[in-house]
Amino acid sequence: MLLWSKWWLDRYHYGPLEWAWRSLARGSVQPMRKGQPTLGAPTGD
Repeated sequence: MLLWSKWWLDRYHYGPLEWAWRSLARGSVQPMRKGQPTLGAPTGD
């Protein structure tokens, strides 16, 4: 499980259940993969 966890967290922000919980709590689907733009984040322009 430790090897799988390292692989997963290198690629994703959250575990699957944490992602679902955060999405429900915030009322919108949260980005899961690292490198995806965050919705509503400032662009720096």
